[in-house]
Amino acid sequence: MYAHGTILNCKGHSLISEGISFMTNSEITHSAIFIIYKGLPHVIDAQKDGVQLRNFQKWQLKHNYSIIANEIQWNNDPYDLAYPILGATGYDFESLIIRQPIKLVINKITGQNLTLRRKKNESTRMTCSEFIATILDLPNPQNWTPGMIYEYLNTH
Repeated sequence: MYAHGTILNCKGHSLISEGISFMTNSEITHSAIFIIYKGLPHVIDAQKDGVQLRNFQKWQLKHNYSIIANEIQWNNDPYDLAYPILGATGYDFESLIIRQPIKLVINKITGQNLTLRRKKNESTRMTCSEFIATILDLPNPQNWTPGMIYEYLNTH
């Protein structure tokens, strides 16, 4: 089992995960955080139903992720950081399907690192890596991919 607040860098095995892996050039296709809540293991992540607290065993059985864990030293309880987002933030399908792939292709062609801009009302939607970047207080959370989160955690 993992320590409270551990970031879970996941390798998915679905068709969507394969697409994310191809577009981001990374095996890491999902990001989540492990939380002990009311004495039981949970994760908080963004899936198609938005940012939610989920039972860890059920989550792992459903998704069958291969996990690489990064323990984090937090100044504040990560559950408290995530709490304002839980249940109030939907999933950003537009970013996943349209905006991030376009950005990644343009970045590969030009060799630049373009920044996605947020539209009005977009703060009510997030991808998994944007959620993790938000609670880690990383700059421009909407620009992070799961692979970028993993690389950051292994170099800082």
